[in-house]
Amino acid sequence: TIDMITSDHSPCEPTMRKMGDGALLQAWAGVAGLQFDLTATWDSAAKRNFSVIALSRWWSEQPAKLAGLWPRKGSIEIGKDADFVVWRPERRSVVDKVFHRHPGSPYVGELLHGEVHHTIVRGHRVFVRDRAHTGAQHGDACGRLVGRSGWFADSLP
Repeated sequence: TIDMITSDHSPCEPTMRKMGDGALLQAWAGVAGLQFDLTATWDSAAKRNFSVIALSRWWSEQPAKLAGLWPRKGSIEIGKDADFVVWRPERRSVVDKVFHRHPGSPYVGELLHGEVHHTIVRGHRVFVRDRAHTGAQHGDACGRLVGRSGWFADSLP
């Protein structure tokens, strides 16, 4: 049984990846893959007959509960933060655009189910596929640090 899926978005500059020099243990452990989490998960889940409801529970509801952000986050309901994506789960497309600051991703060239068209954070559209830039062009941070009582966020100025 899968209870939840989370991600440690930990991209790095290409020089930190140590590609080609055989220094695997000195290489940065993260990849630029946050933009592909939904589609890569859905690609595998759909092949195994899981539902979009299960996907939502894995990526939204359960992580929000673990992080102490439930009931404010984790589902779409009146009075909650409006965090969601507009996507086409049935659409299959080859990954040909990377919208991260640093180029490259293990998903480039892969055929995945699902295509995200818009990302909405607290009711504000922060990503539009047809208007997105690839590479180094990126917008200012638009979020805010969230945390639950007793966590590090409480001690920040």
